[in-house]
Amino acid sequence: MNPTYLLALGTAVPLVKMPQAKMADFMTHILHLAPTEARKLKALYRQTAIEHRYSVLHDFEQINSQFYVSGEAPFPTTAARMQLYEQEALPLAVAAVEDLRQNLRENAVSDTLHDISHLITVSCTGMYAPGLDIQLIEHYELSRGIHRTAINFMGCYASFNALKVGQAICQSQPEARVLIVGVELCTLHLQKSALEDDLIANSLFGDGAGAVLLSAHPQGKKNLCLSNFASSLLPQGKTEMAWH
Repeated sequence: MNPTYLLALGTAVPLVKMPQAKMADFMTHILHLAPTEARKLKALYRQTAIEHRYSVLHDFEQINSQFYVSGEAPFPTTAARMQLYEQEALPLAVAAVEDLRQNLRENAVSDTLHDISHLITVSCTGMYAPGLDIQLIEHYELSRGIHRTAINFMGCYASFNALKVGQAICQSQPEARVLIVGVELCTLHLQKSALEDDLIANSLFGDGAGAVLLSAHPQGKKNLCLSNFASSLLPQGKTEMAWH
């Protein structure tokens, strides 16, 4: 099997950068935790070894948050979360693509996007239609004949599947240029729950985007090589990492 090359990658994060300790304070307030439970929560957040997390929400900077309301009121509906995802996904995706283009130029590779033949979008934190793939095509005025694939709701490993799909495309079509863009807005999905699983999930994830460009041909000064992939399903752990 001939290798597939990752020509460059780009990343982007939202403007809101919150210290993990402040995130713990926010969740303590929003969940109305008793002092003993609050101490446990803050210890949990310290154990993550995370210094900062990024979010598209300004709630974490405010005493009276707008998206996550304290008290007895429920957290936002799925519809409200998806509406905000749709609002925020494209700008963050574009920022990641622009970072990718800058890194392409630094690697002595053309940063034009008009020869992109395939576009793969990735997310497990937001979906809408018409989707991010179409928005990116319109934003960059890409070919209307570009091949589109959306990989949704596959969890933290979804980008590996996107790379695997991109490799398969490059193997079967050596002249293909595959753009992969992923956007995850995890802070839209905090749960108003003091259950252990929810507290742990709330403590770990932030918001960000990434983009990579794949080709069957090495270009520029240096490339990463995608040589092989493997997959192993362990059904006995399916209750340990779930979403309902």
